[in-house]
Amino acid sequence: MSENGIRETRIGFHGSVIILRHRGESVVERTLEFLGSHYLIRQVGRGDGGVLARVEVADTESAAHRAPAGPGRPIFIRKSASQFFTVPAEYRSDTRVEHLMCTRTGTTIAFSKEDPEITVALGADSDGLELIELLRDLVLKHQENLGSTVLHATSVCRGGGAVLVVGRKGAGKSTVAMELADALDGRVLSGDKALLAEEHGRVHNGPWGHWPGFRPSR
Repeated sequence: MSENGIRETRIGFHGSVIILRHRGESVVERTLEFLGSHYLIRQVGRGDGGVLARVEVADTESAAHRAPAGPGRPIFIRKSASQFFTVPAEYRSDTRVEHLMCTRTGTTIAFSKEDPEITVALGADSDGLELIELLRDLVLKHQENLGSTVLHATSVCRGGGAVLVVGRKGAGKSTVAMELADALDGRVLSGDKALLAEEHGRVHNGPWGHWPGFRPSR
């Protein structure tokens, strides 16, 4: 921990590295706990190079990252068959910053156009869902850039192999995966995304944290 009380946490996933700067907020701690099942979480140390992005969780929105005035364009940070997991937002942009405001929780996310720097100001009603989705999406996009294929699918592993279950949102992929894991005496490896990468002539299915493990704080 630095002298001003800010912690720096390294979040790693198969070559994708994000540095998260925070003050130990309960929402952030719950985020790291959720991601810890599939990501490598540790304190920042020497030699932490090749960083994809630096994300700072701030108490309030900084003046430098304040959204421009005027109406924003409606978008979704995440759109799900479940209302709870749907994150609506408004998008605004100026010459230096791209800005998202989560309309349900008041959380704001500011992306610098010049540097891999992202500032998150958590809203009073935030339970961490927006922060989790931001970190997950950064990793997914980077994995695609590294050559991985990302499928909207659940996966179950057993004995070094994997079975993928594909289907539209809300079709019951997670339910089928859990029943399949029970029938095969396997385990659910991914709940909503499957990352496929070729290595030494074989296709590997990387683990991916799934939303059934996330519980709201209220």
